[in-house]
Amino acid sequence: MKSIKRRQWFAQAFQRGIPLFISATGALQSTNAALAQMMQLSAHEQAEPLTDTPETSKSAHLAALSSTFLASWRSPRKDSDHYLGLIQADWQAERCRILERVKLNGRPHGLNQLADGSVIAMGLRPGRWLMHWRGSSERYINADNGFAFNGHAAICADRSVIYTTETSVHDQRGYLAVRDARRFEVLERWPTNGIEPHHVLLDRHGRLWIAHGGIRRGAMDQKLDLASMQSKLSCMDAQSGAVIGEWSLADRRLSMRHLALSEVAHTASSPHQVLIGIAMQAEHDSLETRRLAPSLAIFRDDRLDVISTGTDALGYGADISAAPDGGFCVSSNRARKMLWWRPNSDQSLSIIATIEEPYALCKDAKSTNVYLACAWGVARWQPKQAQLLPWPEPMVLDNHWSLMSTTPNA
Repeated sequence: MKSIKRRQWFAQAFQRGIPLFISATGALQSTNAALAQMMQLSAHEQAEPLTDTPETSKSAHLAALSSTFLASWRSPRKDSDHYLGLIQADWQAERCRILERVKLNGRPHGLNQLADGSVIAMGLRPGRWLMHWRGSSERYINADNGFAFNGHAAICADRSVIYTTETSVHDQRGYLAVRDARRFEVLERWPTNGIEPHHVLLDRHGRLWIAHGGIRRGAMDQKLDLASMQSKLSCMDAQSGAVIGEWSLADRRLSMRHLALSEVAHTASSPHQVLIGIAMQAEHDSLETRRLAPSLAIFRDDRLDVISTGTDALGYGADISAAPDGGFCVSSNRARKMLWWRPNSDQSLSIIATIEEPYALCKDAKSTNVYLACAWGVARWQPKQAQLLPWPEPMVLDNHWSLMSTTPNA
């Protein structure tokens, strides 16, 4: 019964934006301030109370499903090995388990699933390798001479090729490499006309969207000449590599890092409007300016709009995903916040949770569920309900993950 009450308290605290602190042993601790906040709701819609009654546990919204995630992690010790694997969250049994894992040669960043069920992991920038994994088989593909991987890849619609963001180590120019999805050989390499292409997404119209961080880097990945940053959002044709459009912000010290796609009902003549959410990271010289900088931009109607100039994320958008109501969720591990933006909320971001180390985000395309990886475990959230499960062992998840599948429990 104590464990049930503990999970209920944690879920309710998560819904209400209560700060939660994780000790070195993983034990849940609270402060007097956190306890005081239990009587208050955060800015978003009022959360329905979670109880141990069958009616709540079998909610139509948070149905009893298991979710399998493609993730990478290490143990809490910073110099420990990195792993790639599948983590299953059993929401009915309220526990997680590792289904498969493989040790990596270094720290990864972006993760993708291929058509045959195998996966790839991109090495952390400046990336020297791409790792292909299928069951007991693993293969490393090194970056071509003179190039470095920038941490992300996109899969084409017919799954025949993958696109990897890369940088020329000689002149810092950005490229998008088109690779065969089976052999991973470079078929073409297209210039992106930008510096530090990072995250890349493919939309259903055959367009590639690329977030250029805009930062030149030295041999040890140190940031160089931030005053001349050239961050921008680019759109490229996925068949020809032609640059269709480019958009930048007035504040050149905002580095566009990660992207998410979302659709929202618009008008009778245009029933669905495609939005692109962009998580940004401030690179201003002044600490105070960075803390006040916005963390989210929205691309819609052929323009970039900056969202929120408050301190919700302390100028650091870590990851981003689609969210209910056609909006976006943004995480900030520096601010210990998970935030939610909706198209009808204009410049405001709602605080979903204040929690230790919120980072990797992903959304279930078949429901309104958004999944967050944090220090304590995996959270499943939607506007009026939330559920959190602890990790199966002491572990620190990396920057990104993806939802492989959701299935009903037997």
